[in-house]
Amino acid sequence: MSDGDIDELSSGVSGDSPLVSTAWPSSAVEAASTAFLDWSARTIRERAQVLYRYRGLLERHTEELADEQWVHNMEHGGVVLLYNCPEGCETERASLAEFVENHPGNTLLTPYAGMDESFAIVAWRHRLLTECLSMEAFATFYDTHVDQAPESIT
Repeated sequence: MSDGDIDELSSGVSGDSPLVSTAWPSSAVEAASTAFLDWSARTIRERAQVLYRYRGLLERHTEELADEQWVHNMEHGGVVLLYNCPEGCETERASLAEFVENHPGNTLLTPYAGMDESFAIVAWRHRLLTECLSMEAFATFYDTHVDQAPESIT
């Protein structure tokens, strides 16, 4: 059996979805209760670390972000890591993703086909473009240019 999905804009039916089973709410509550016990046993610092790691996962983009999105991030003092690897660069991309995870806040990672080089790190009015990824050079750039913009967050 299914009910119609309601389109929020028109209040009309937009499609059909199978109904969830009656057992689903009980299992969801049980899973949430178990997770809450684990979560509440963590210190504030541990909780913050988990949330920052989660934020880093959200900020890693595999689809190319519109320029406006990451330019806005830079306007607030953020730093953006870009890559353009049509032939693949999984090892380097993993290093960039780890960098974003270790630098939470306004740090984004996104593919960018609009550059000739394979890698770049950009901040407000500054950029470093390279064919060969140097995480040491990216770290130095980050430390020098993060939070140095017209609307910096700190």
